[in-house]
Amino acid sequence: IANKTYVDGINNTQHNRLFAVGTKTDSIANTAVYLGWEFDVANAMSVSDSGGVITLGGTDNTEITFGAAGDYMIDCTARANADNRIELFVKAEYYDSTEETPQFRAKNRLQNSNYAARDTDQNTGGTTLSLLLSLNANDKLRFEAEADADGTAVLLINGTFLRIVKLA
Repeated sequence: IANKTYVDGINNTQHNRLFAVGTKTDSIANTAVYLGWEFDVANAMSVSDSGGVITLGGTDNTEITFGAAGDYMIDCTARANADNRIELFVKAEYYDSTEETPQFRAKNRLQNSNYAARDTDQNTGGTTLSLLLSLNANDKLRFEAEADADGTAVLLINGTFLRIVKLA
């Protein structure tokens, strides 16, 4: 019986989850852009949360709302194309619904970066921010991408994705 629970966990049959793909193709050269998401694109093979625990909203579906308190495993990857060497940042902002006046706040530790492109020959790359967070009901997250660039850098839809699993 213990093995069955483990197998169900691997197959995500007992967890609320979301897998969404990026929607933005904005320039991120020395400019931060909030990542937008969609999960109903047939070619993306995306998964939406049927239980309503994880929902997308806000302008251009940039906000992720957590309808149930719990622990969440979150991976956000931004992918970009550039004509120069770029350091690609992925950052998260947190909205604590229990604050007296809740608002999105940048948390310096909720970020990751990587050299994602070198030049016109090696011009695409990505950065992943992986988080494990304990969240309250109605808390929110949003993610932004920015490239430290001397030339162009634009977001790519292919390879930009968001994966969230609510742990039991």
